[in-house]
Amino acid sequence: MLLEKTIEERTIEINNNAKKLEQSNKELDKLSLAVNESANAITVYDIDGTIEFRNKAFTHLYGEILNEVVLMCGENLSLLDPSFEVHKHFRSCVESKQPIIYTQKKSIENADYWIQTTLTPVISNGIVNRMVAIDTDITKIKLAEEKIKIQNEKLEIEKQRAKDRNKKLFNISMLAHKEKEKVLMMSKVVEEKNKHISDSINYALKIQEALIPNVKVVKSYFNDSFVLFKPRDVVSGDFYWIAKVEKQLVITVADCTGHGVPGAFMSMLGMSILKEIVINEYITMPSLILKRLRKEIINVLHQTGTVGEQVDGMDMVLCSINYDDLTLQYAGANNPLYIFPNETNLSGLVEIKPDKMPIAIHQVMSSFTNHETKINKGDAIYLFSDGYLDQFGGDKDKKITSKRFKILLSEIQTLAMEEQKTALEKFLFSWKEDNEQTDDITVLGIKL
Repeated sequence: MLLEKTIEERTIEINNNAKKLEQSNKELDKLSLAVNESANAITVYDIDGTIEFRNKAFTHLYGEILNEVVLMCGENLSLLDPSFEVHKHFRSCVESKQPIIYTQKKSIENADYWIQTTLTPVISNGIVNRMVAIDTDITKIKLAEEKIKIQNEKLEIEKQRAKDRNKKLFNISMLAHKEKEKVLMMSKVVEEKNKHISDSINYALKIQEALIPNVKVVKSYFNDSFVLFKPRDVVSGDFYWIAKVEKQLVITVADCTGHGVPGAFMSMLGMSILKEIVINEYITMPSLILKRLRKEIINVLHQTGTVGEQVDGMDMVLCSINYDDLTLQYAGANNPLYIFPNETNLSGLVEIKPDKMPIAIHQVMSSFTNHETKINKGDAIYLFSDGYLDQFGGDKDKKITSKRFKILLSEIQTLAMEEQKTALEKFLFSWKEDNEQTDDITVLGIKL
């Protein structure tokens, strides 16, 4: 009976110990999970500084490079980190048997980090037999502290500067008051002058608008047509002009030297001379019109061809259309003429090239070439200045160029002229984006 009782008691004791062991294992599992999932690097050293354990975060914090060091040097603290400071803290913690917190700046894989380490001794029977090191990455905190320090230093500097400025302002307050009155007076004068200039420019705009034909006039001759006219400034150095003389319809687009007010004066001069040549003198041959226009511009502006002389003038595309026999004559000063034949006839772009000389005094002063070609109903004709082609933008901030302009015109040939204008404006807006408009822009399209 005594033996049975002893066995029963031992069995109960074993079961109880097993339950306690099971409970301890569960607690250890939880502790192991917490240690391994911790964002902090946790390392256990023996009393000699040899690593007995390190968690996953250790590698994440110090990088794969530490594993290479371990393979070469082993896992002793003296080999992994020969820093005297670390050993001093380690020895101090062993001797004091108290936790120690210290911070180190480390360079890992060419990057600087600040690590705060908490060394905690593990004591058994009054003797330190292990050391637990918990490393926390405090780089963000350190950077923030440095930023705050720099900001505080700047703030102190600004405070001192503010004090200095206040002293100076106090000493010159009366003088500043007088200067303010002078500035106000000058500002008023400038404002009045600006208003006078603005009024003059607006008046010049009214004169220019009166000389440049209304879009309705163009549509009265060509129902299917468009005028894309975008001055860079209030007034334009570009202009378009149209006039009918008996059976001939003369139409032109010109690009004068400069833009804004100087260009506008040139454009008004050009339109005035054109009116005299075409309407009053009944001259409709494009080459002769350009020759006469060049002569008048040179005379009016007193151009002599002297070296260093300011040479003002214009580039121009001018054509004369005879509706009876559907003949087109063209002459150009630097600006070409584009024709897209009707699909029932030829297909593809026809470019008539200009003479490489302007309407002004020039080193080349030969006669302008008079081109003549047959046209057909449905042909599309384009006259333009170089403003559209020279607009900067796109991914590489380059010009649109004549090549891209030709492709664009080819792609929109199936559209009505007003729709073509919308497509050209849409492309220009997309290309230009935030860039300023480079030059005055004029594109005139007509379909016979």
